[in-house]
Amino acid sequence: MNKRLRNDFILLLGILFIAGILLSFWFFSFKKEGKKAVVYHGENIILTLDLYKKQRVTVDGDISKVTLEVNYGNVSVIESGCPNQICVHTGEKSKEHDVITCLPNRITIVIIGGDSNE
Repeated sequence: MNKRLRNDFILLLGILFIAGILLSFWFFSFKKEGKKAVVYHGENIILTLDLYKKQRVTVDGDISKVTLEVNYGNVSVIESGCPNQICVHTGEKSKEHDVITCLPNRITIVIIGGDSNE
């Protein structure tokens, strides 16, 4: 019985060791740098935000100011003076090619990856 318990313990340590190696490989291969949000007013780029720097930025739109928040890899519109507030209700976006648009203010936020050109 004692030998079986020892073998089970060795097997458990081996599985945990392999799981630790796989988890560390996944963690260190996860790309955190380079993902950005490009803010357009009409067709012009007015701002580029690093998605991994926590920040709050206000930009001027056509009818009001638009406040953007970057938090832990996500970007969202938290305040806008537009009448329908669709941009605010869109919520947080984080995936490459996601878009948030405030049509009355002509503000568009597009998420790009690190290897993409603006």
